[in-house]
Amino acid sequence: MKNRNYWVVSPNVKNNDEENRWKEFLSANPFSFIGWDEDNQFGNTFINTIKKGDVIINAQRKNWEPHVFGIGIVLNNSCEWQEIENTPSGAYCRQLNPYLTKERVLKLNLDFNGTAYYGENKQIPALYQLHPQRNENDKRLVEIIQKELEMVKKEQDIQKSVELLLTNKNIILTGAPGTGKTYLAKQIAMQMIGVKTDEEIEESGQFNFVQFHPSYDYK
Repeated sequence: MKNRNYWVVSPNVKNNDEENRWKEFLSANPFSFIGWDEDNQFGNTFINTIKKGDVIINAQRKNWEPHVFGIGIVLNNSCEWQEIENTPSGAYCRQLNPYLTKERVLKLNLDFNGTAYYGENKQIPALYQLHPQRNENDKRLVEIIQKELEMVKKEQDIQKSVELLLTNKNIILTGAPGTGKTYLAKQIAMQMIGVKTDEEIEESGQFNFVQFHPSYDYK
């Protein structure tokens, strides 16, 4: 996405003994938080500078090792003080979707070496920005994250279609030739019967796919 910014935000929201509870929450829930208000440099950035469509990485470094607790895309421009259920206290809140949970992030084996503020820096800011346009290591990290977020978005879209199909018993996919209607139909079918390849779905014999013809206007 053009003009998208990437931010690393500490999961130690209040810098107090709530730290482990915040980390546990962020490991599974699509949010990011900060405890400072607009009078603080980091609070002001979190509240007023981060915008809809930006990516937030909930992460910190301890014992010189980076620990990522979740990554997601910011849902809206507004940012308010909220107390979300199961969080230890109130804080300024950003909701994220799609969201990579800690479990999913761990599988990416993200390497922060050479990225902004890592390397020889002893102190890592509570909030800072990656700069993929001028830092090759930032660019490498961003490309991995963006690819995985796109994958999660596709999975969510397929799941929505599956739920719609189960409720209404049929769905109609429309669009110009080459926009992926047959591909999407196969992905929905695979999700429903629990297979992962074209070969498996053909062997199952449970679905027949319409051959879309470019000369016909499908309604």
